[in-house]
Amino acid sequence: MATGIITVALMDQAPTTITQSVSRVIQASVREPAPDKSSQPVAAAVAVPLQTPPAAPEKEPNLSEIVQRTLPSIVRLYDAGASGTFTGLGIVLDAEGTIVADAEALGGRQSVNAILADGTTLKIFAFARDEKHSLAFLDGVSASSTQPRYIPAALRTEESAIGQTIVGIFGKQSFRIASGLVVAPPEDDAPIMKTDISAALIERGTPLIDRNGALAGISTAASRAVEASAFITASAIAAQYEAALLEKRN
Repeated sequence: MATGIITVALMDQAPTTITQSVSRVIQASVREPAPDKSSQPVAAAVAVPLQTPPAAPEKEPNLSEIVQRTLPSIVRLYDAGASGTFTGLGIVLDAEGTIVADAEALGGRQSVNAILADGTTLKIFAFARDEKHSLAFLDGVSASSTQPRYIPAALRTEESAIGQTIVGIFGKQSFRIASGLVVAPPEDDAPIMKTDISAALIERGTPLIDRNGALAGISTAASRAVEASAFITASAIAAQYEAALLEKRN
């Protein structure tokens, strides 16, 4: 700083020719220095198009949607006599109209009336019974000339594990649901699972579904004899269904 001040002062007193020479020297010394290659800015990155984000997974159905898909597979059973009393619930197992129900819902009768979810009324007959598990397998014909449309339930292929969420469906006139847990899985010698669903809600043939909407079991006299909130498993129903169809063909 001091040198600069002295130079300016001397230039003010020097002849013009000297001033011009000094000015040229100063200009030459303050020229922009050559760029240092080592400090050059990095070249701009080549633009890369953004990757398309993966498709969002399909939204899992909520409980309401699962139940709505199951309801068309549930039928209400009524005494075929004059009283027309509600006797229980049944589940459609195949497109031909095979229905499984709690045998106790039939009492000593061979037939009952059934109302499908779409309002179609049928008279159905038991063609096979499994006394051990209190299961009855039925089919029948519609009172109208229109062929009924049966919507079978999917049967759960694996045994339900302890702590698994399940849903019971009930209702003599309108459907209700109650969510619960499996509190004791089926044992090797008894295809019955115990739940914490209120026994006060359970009707003959009350179906139990899992969170995928598959039939996990139904309430029968045999399961209620073990515990009021217990259910015969879907695996037992499937095994007896095959035996019932074989019996029907023979």
